[in-house]
Amino acid sequence: MNKLKIAFSSCPNDTFMFYALVHNKINMQSIEVSYDIMDIEELNNCALDNIYDVTKCSVAILPEVNNNYYLLSAGSTFGLEGGTLLITKKPDFLNIVNSTIVCPGKHTTAYLLLKKFYSKKFNIIHSNFSSIIKLLNEDKADAGVVIHEDRFLYRDSGFTLIQDLGQEWIFKTGTPVPLGIIIVSQKINQVITMKFNEMLFDSILYAYQNFDEVLPFVLKHAQKQSEKVVKQHILYYVNIYSLMINELLGEKAINYLLSDYQKKLYLPEINCGFYKIV
Repeated sequence: MNKLKIAFSSCPNDTFMFYALVHNKINMQSIEVSYDIMDIEELNNCALDNIYDVTKCSVAILPEVNNNYYLLSAGSTFGLEGGTLLITKKPDFLNIVNSTIVCPGKHTTAYLLLKKFYSKKFNIIHSNFSSIIKLLNEDKADAGVVIHEDRFLYRDSGFTLIQDLGQEWIFKTGTPVPLGIIIVSQKINQVITMKFNEMLFDSILYAYQNFDEVLPFVLKHAQKQSEKVVKQHILYYVNIYSLMINELLGEKAINYLLSDYQKKLYLPEINCGFYKIV
């Protein structure tokens, strides 16, 4: 029995995709997993420290982990219509000198998109994604970059949209927004890597075919205990690219990001289930 230590975030798209895998609802192919669930920035730091065999991370850190990890073709999160939002409660935000923006972590794709597509000068503070609305309400920042469930609920709390940074990405690149990815340690046998990718693919299919069974596990770990919001989140982010990174638009989106680092995706073999970054 091969044993893998894996980690993923508490956001609905991850718990949805990993449910069947961590509950042995699919063919486990002689692989046993133990898992941890944590905040995305915690996951990014773990990836940078090469702690887990398999882990979720932000696509933004891919250039920093490419020597230790491969990118799986299953389990990624892409925004087809948009993604990360910059929001505020202050009508005069654009006129505030030395304004402060709170972001969900310096390694997150959300922060990368802010730097890439928002030109106004600002001060940055970072916090757990689930604390951003609270910090804005306490006037500890003038604006915030929200992800996960908050992107669907910010108007209910009296906030207005400054910019959909995900839509700006789509407009500039013509590709979906690459947000989260699943990476696997290069120390793992490549046959095991291929099997795990198949398992994750099967786990996603199982979740969609057994939505009501999976939902309690998702709600247990969700930031917002709202079935409506959780379903909206899943349907928005778990899509065809989650099953397999599209060889045209999906790869193009990630390569657009990697081009700033003079790197690109390389598929060792057709249908092998993972990418190298070269």
